[in-house]
Amino acid sequence: MYRTDLLSHFESRQNQREVTAWIRQIKDLVAVRDFEDDGHLPEYLDESERRRVVEELERMPPGARSLRRALGIVSPPLIRDDT
Repeated sequence: MYRTDLLSHFESRQNQREVTAWIRQIKDLVAVRDFEDDGHLPEYLDESERRRVVEELERMPPGARSLRRALGIVSPPLIRDDT
């Protein structure tokens, strides 16, 4: 039981580090602040969706990188719920 709790704790910390790194990466990439995030955006996306958001942002020209547009491609329901 203790070992399972310990592994769960380490997995949780690893996930938190990954999410923190993703948020930092998004802030660095996004040029157009057009999506209001209440701090819960990473919770609505799984790891592959977060990776795809970054890929979509990197495809856009640097001065026109829109989080709303990237999210609309990866997870359209998030955009509909934001309006």
